[in-house]
Amino acid sequence: MGFLQHKDARGNEPPSPSEIDIIRSNIDVSRAQFEALAGMPYNRNLKKHAVPRKARKHLSTLHEYHRILSLVHLIPAEVLEYIFFLSTNLGLSPKHSEAVRNTLTSVSRRWRSVCISSPRFWCNLGKIKVSVSLTPQREARLLNWLRLALNRSGSAQSITFSFDAGMPYLDRLVPPATRILSLLSQFSRQWEDVELTVHAGVNRALDGIDGNLPHLRRLSLIHQGTDVPHRLDHFSDAPLLRSATIVFPGLFTQLHEFLKLPFNQLEEYSEDVGSEEIGFLPVLLTSPILHSLQCRLKSLPYPSPLQHESLRKLHIEFSTDNSTALRLLNLPSLTDLSITSTETQHAFPSILALILTSGCLLERLTVLCMTDDWDLSEGVFMRILRRCPELSYLETNHIPEADLEELQQECNTSTRSSQVTIPCLQNLVLHRKHYESSPYIDFKSLTVLAKARDDMHEGGITTKLSVRAKLAWFTENASLWVLSDLDGLPPRDSRRMMQLNGWARVLRLYITYSPPGSFPLLRPRYLKLVWRLNNVLGELEGFALEGMESHAYRSDIPALLYKIGSMGPYANPDDKLFHFVARAKRLVDIWMPTLIEHARTNRFWARRGREEINYIHKHSDKRVLDDRVRATILGLKGAIAVSPTPS
Repeated sequence: MGFLQHKDARGNEPPSPSEIDIIRSNIDVSRAQFEALAGMPYNRNLKKHAVPRKARKHLSTLHEYHRILSLVHLIPAEVLEYIFFLSTNLGLSPKHSEAVRNTLTSVSRRWRSVCISSPRFWCNLGKIKVSVSLTPQREARLLNWLRLALNRSGSAQSITFSFDAGMPYLDRLVPPATRILSLLSQFSRQWEDVELTVHAGVNRALDGIDGNLPHLRRLSLIHQGTDVPHRLDHFSDAPLLRSATIVFPGLFTQLHEFLKLPFNQLEEYSEDVGSEEIGFLPVLLTSPILHSLQCRLKSLPYPSPLQHESLRKLHIEFSTDNSTALRLLNLPSLTDLSITSTETQHAFPSILALILTSGCLLERLTVLCMTDDWDLSEGVFMRILRRCPELSYLETNHIPEADLEELQQECNTSTRSSQVTIPCLQNLVLHRKHYESSPYIDFKSLTVLAKARDDMHEGGITTKLSVRAKLAWFTENASLWVLSDLDGLPPRDSRRMMQLNGWARVLRLYITYSPPGSFPLLRPRYLKLVWRLNNVLGELEGFALEGMESHAYRSDIPALLYKIGSMGPYANPDDKLFHFVARAKRLVDIWMPTLIEHARTNRFWARRGREEINYIHKHSDKRVLDDRVRATILGLKGAIAVSPTPS
């Protein structure tokens, strides 16, 4: 860093290494903040008129960048180029790389000069998708930009990109997709990390890459449509390929005969093929450095036991009712196991046999059985857990009642000297889906278990346990029903809940209902909803909340009022007359102190949307800090500022 020791022409001190770190951390920010800087010329005296109109709402953010831009003005070009490189390739996801480039090159002439003259700044091309709206003019601009970016990247730089050929059954998209992929194929010697979403119509554009993949390390190949491609052996000669992901949703037959990959050199392999497994046996039998394997499996067409010394991650989704293939595996280094099956009669004994045969110490275990015969696995579930003393992550869609009671009793009787099942468990995830036929689970027992593990953590017996319920494809009412069981809230059909349920129904309708606009036939129905909402808000303003906090949680009325209050003034034309937004916001501010005090001692679960419910620890910030408690009550992520109580 010796070149930073000199002052500039004005005698200003150059930025220190710590200040350069501050600059880099401020460049690695969200996309919205980058867009706020877009189009703004470098101006030492930042004025409002220098800010683009679309960025004026971010004016406070721009003033925070004033000193940062002043420091950047003093940084040598090579250091500035390194910061840009990190920001583009490490700070954000690849799909945002083009937006970041466009923003950085528009801040000042010096920034643009540094960006254009840096070859590695263009090594990440981002996501290239052939959309339905692609016109010949847009295609020409896209091809021109790609040629410039590929030429600026230089022949010595490795490139990364994601290409999507678009819908496979639109014939007009095939020629432009073929031309774009052919241009990318001309630079195949520079490919390093590539994701290709193709179909049979554009597959011929890859014919020129055979033997020209010296730097390819990661490949993701997604084939769309039902037409069989003429060949799929383009990537058979890639000496540095270490990670491959193959997705073929169609029902192809004999796919393994023309899909060729260097299985013997792969470290990671993942496939999702609808008809048959392709690489499970080849990669397991030939690759000595394999450490991650994910696939869908029917059965294991191999009579002898299979042993692999280095495999650490195994994720299998069984497409049949027979999961006994696990009994033939010997994986002593296995630490991450995920099994998805349609039965439990063979799944749990096979998992136990795999653990006993391999002698492995699992750290992560996921068992998802889409069935209602979980009673057949009682006892085996606990035997599996006792064989995993280092387990830190457990995900399942059900826990047998007998095993849940045994875990609960063990937590109540365990001491520091006694043997505890899964003492290192840090994450327990209950994954439920509304369409699966999993049996009913006693959520109240799950709450008791979470509280008992909390006490064991305070006593130094176990690690801190984070319990989470993931609710996939759940309706709003079903999600609230799960929360009611977990937190011991009043049932939905109780007498005192009838009125609150009616209020919540009207609030939810207003949030999801759009003004009729130019459809006069819908106007009477909308006016009826507006009139009902006006009456509901009037009744809520006279509602006595004391003693009814749990009922308010169960109906989700605080969160619904917050959503209406966040719509902004005059979100709908009728708000000018009835002031729904202001009234809802005032109700939330009046109720919040009472709800916060009640939640600190009575709430143990926080709903984040309708698809996730998290356990709240006894000494969590979600019980201490007002803004965190408020976010818990409203079902929001993170923390929000607490408004002062209105007089």
